Amino acid sequence: MVTSFADRTKISFENAIVANATRMQLAKRGMHGPVVEAGTPIQEAVNWYPVSALLEGPGLVDYCVGAMPNPGIFVLGTTEDAVEKHYLSLYKMGNGPLYCFYSPYHLCHFEVPFSVARAVIFRDAAITPMGAPQVDVIAAAKRDIKMGEVLDGLGHFMTYGLCENARIAHTERLLPIGLAEGCRLRCNVSRDQVLGYDDIELPPNRLCDSLRKEQDMLFFGSSAFRSELEGPGAQNHAPREAGGRL
Repeated sequence: MVTSFADRTKISFENAIVANATRMQLAKRGMHGPVVEAGTPIQEAVNWYPVSALLEGPGLVDYCVGAMPNPGIFVLGTTEDAVEKHYLSLYKMGNGPLYCFYSPYHLCHFEVPFSVARAVIFRDAAITPMGAPQVDVIAAAKRDIKMGEVLDGLGHFMTYGLCENARIAHTERLLPIGLAEGCRLRCNVSRDQVLGYDDIELPPNRLCDSLRKEQDMLFFGSSAFRSELEGPGAQNHAPREAGGRL
């Protein structure tokens, strides 16, 4: 758990969940994730991201490292209402067009049981997708990996997770980090290269792969899988040449 936090896998999953619950997107693969000087006020976040993408699109998910208070949750918002602009400025929220709202804590040990209680007692989900996936978490190599090696799990030594917009991940047939464990490499993969289905052999008869194929068909109308789940003879396609996608 601690390692998956440090290598960006955990924060990638968290932002993917938020994106899928809000229909937000990514500005770039892996997010911007600016690293700022320790102690920089989080209010400065209004200057760290592409303003046009935040104002004109469906919104972006991202994170930062080093700002105070840390850890915490922040949201950048905007408004066209003159009265709201007046009071946001009056209460020292900045001059716009972006304003930073934040909570200076993240009390997950309290929030998890509250979320469970909401689900069990009130049948109320704390967060749910709004429809088709918007952001996925794909697998990237934590080190150089050799052909024939079997991938280990989340937070271990071979892969880490990166956010990618879901349609790009589907079109490029990128390997979700949640399916990576147990897969065998068909070719050498360089450090920080993202992995695709053509790079790996899936373990046979996994429920998770069948469910992922069903999800692809439901939301995208086609499957990112080729040979592994589609009958005999499909293993004949050659693996792609190793090379960075980042």
